[in-house]
Amino acid sequence: MKRKIRIIVLIFIYIFTLTACSSGQGDKSKGGAKKEEKQKITIYTDVKDKYTLDIMKYVTEEYKKENTKIDININNAMYKNGLKDELKKDSNIDIVFTNRSNIIDLSKNGFLSDISNFYSKSNISEKFYNIMSSYGMVGDKYYGIGLIPYTLEILYNEDALKKINLPKPTNLKEVQQLLIKVNEKNIKIPIALTDDIEPLIAVSSIYASNVISNLQLEKLYNSSIEKYKQFSNMQNYFTELDKLYKNKVILKDTFEKADENIVSKVEGNELPIAIVFSYLNKDIMNSKLQLLSDYSLSDVKINIPVIINGLFSICTNSKNAESANDFLEFVYSDKFQSKLSEQGFITGNKKANAELKGSSKIISEHLAKANNDNILFFYNLPQKINSLLLVEVEKIFKGNYDGKEWDRVVENYSKASEKK
Repeated sequence: MKRKIRIIVLIFIYIFTLTACSSGQGDKSKGGAKKEEKQKITIYTDVKDKYTLDIMKYVTEEYKKENTKIDININNAMYKNGLKDELKKDSNIDIVFTNRSNIIDLSKNGFLSDISNFYSKSNISEKFYNIMSSYGMVGDKYYGIGLIPYTLEILYNEDALKKINLPKPTNLKEVQQLLIKVNEKNIKIPIALTDDIEPLIAVSSIYASNVISNLQLEKLYNSSIEKYKQFSNMQNYFTELDKLYKNKVILKDTFEKADENIVSKVEGNELPIAIVFSYLNKDIMNSKLQLLSDYSLSDVKINIPVIINGLFSICTNSKNAESANDFLEFVYSDKFQSKLSEQGFITGNKKANAELKGSSKIISEHLAKANNDNILFFYNLPQKINSLLLVEVEKIFKGNYDGKEWDRVVENYSKASEKK
């Protein structure tokens, strides 16, 4: 009897041991699964331009393909109170994808990390054009790096110009003469740009670089109203625009907004000339159309505006700073930059652009010459000023210049800031 009891007890012990082992292995398996869980990189963006957003999404998808253990979560930070307030509330943001104006603001308020070590490790200054570093620099530190640079290009159809008895332009001075004649014929010049930039402001920026110092403007960012008013170079900008109006180069109806289909219309002889951003080069490169290569006014060289409306920055409170740095290293490697080039994009990477031809080569040459002076000046101003600038620019091209444009912009900006 005792022997039977002993056997039964042993059986129970054996069963219990098996169950415990099985349970332990299950826990271990679950623990292992936790270790294999994908790490997340959270990117917040307030970029509204569909072209840049499409490229950014392509970049993140390609990164995920090669880094299967890391997931990227993209959130659109279109919040009423702005990106800065959202960063105050959310500590899970690793990377911000935004414009230069926001980067200046966020860096001055301590929300962004200095990524100078990344610049040095990835040899950005050597591998990329100066304009890429210029857009990401605030003061003497790097807080961001642009995804894709777009140049503002003057596109023309030589055959269409001949039909209306106009010569093809070879430099910016001849373009101005062409605009005068086009205005006389009541022909509107279409402008196709990124979604976030007003065409009239972009075109007028061509003339801003000779009278406005971007470095000085950046230092003034969010300064007092008095200091902004003392920055007389901004009024000089409005004065230059008034000269263009009085010389009948640019009138209120000279330009009209166009979409990406404008290239085919110019090629089809519907229009003789257009102003476009270089994203559309994929259509231009296989056409008979030509780009203006020489941006000079007599002995004065004009700086071609370069648009970089999306830059990556790493947040100071990022919980995945190492992975965020790895992401940047992937994006700005020569290998991936060449892949972007193969997709038809003209990048800021020298090696990727080395073998370009035709219109692509002209655009890359414009980028190669670009520096801090080629940054669109309004990216060094608080964003709320932009709409106020547009109001005054429009007035000038309606013949309403009075020499007090900049004072009004600053005063109206002050009123808007007080209401907040």
